[in-house]
Amino acid sequence: MWNEISAINFLKRLFKKIGDDCAYYPDGTLITTDAFLEDVHFSLKYFSFSQIAKKTFYATISDIYAMAGKPQELFIAFLYPPYLKEGDFKKIYYTYKKLAERYSVTIAGGDIIKSEKLGMVLTCLGKSKKVIKRSTAQIGDRVYVTGYLGLSETGRLALINNLDKKRFRFSIKRHLEPEPRVAVIEKIKNKINALIDTSDGLATDTNHLAYESKVKIILFFEKLPIADETYLLCEKLNLAIEDFILKSGEDFELLFTTNEGLPKEIKKIKISEIGEVKKGKGVYLLKEKKLKKILPIGYQHIINK
Repeated sequence: MWNEISAINFLKRLFKKIGDDCAYYPDGTLITTDAFLEDVHFSLKYFSFSQIAKKTFYATISDIYAMAGKPQELFIAFLYPPYLKEGDFKKIYYTYKKLAERYSVTIAGGDIIKSEKLGMVLTCLGKSKKVIKRSTAQIGDRVYVTGYLGLSETGRLALINNLDKKRFRFSIKRHLEPEPRVAVIEKIKNKINALIDTSDGLATDTNHLAYESKVKIILFFEKLPIADETYLLCEKLNLAIEDFILKSGEDFELLFTTNEGLPKEIKKIKISEIGEVKKGKGVYLLKEKKLKKILPIGYQHIINK
């Protein structure tokens, strides 16, 4: 089957530099690019134009923080649909300006093109004093993650299924406005060996760490941080919690390995130890004393049978 992972693996073989959240250079320069399209990454049914700007901005700079860098410049290519009003366009860019000022980022250029749907392609340049890659996990490391797994997808499904917003307030907020975990990375970056953000789901992103580092990772199901709202959603929609947590993406949490002890939270952001790094290859889930292999089964943009 040809899918997104197949396409990425092909590109990795074709272009040897591909393999991390950003392209990186000897002087610590980081470059990342992200594309966002209406009805794929956001829906006008429940996103405000300000929230579209927030989500696309946060998702893009998350890649910079996921390599222990700080974003510096942002370029925005804007896909302008015929139904977008002047006020809506200005609302998006006013929000980008406000966010850029908050994160000390310069919006340095971009493009505007005609499109059938609303979309944008964001390219961010950043800088890191010490680039942290996916390929540097060490045998004996423990695996950690910030926040809660599957929270963004919980919010998305609560919205599209018209569930009580008051009961899913926490998850809806994470889906609409996934702020990067800046306080955490700034506090513990010197302790981290390998790092990635959870944009594609726990199963896929942990497999990225294991593959790039040439190690085996064992995840402990009982230690995975799962919010009450996620349990509630899975109960209401009759979803298997294990499958949901492994597949759900766009959390933009930090997934990393370290051989040092860490606090259980930093600035009210939860930090959970969820696994360990062993000699070998692949990713495995330990649940009720049974070990099973976990394949990269997260969200796929491309699925051709």
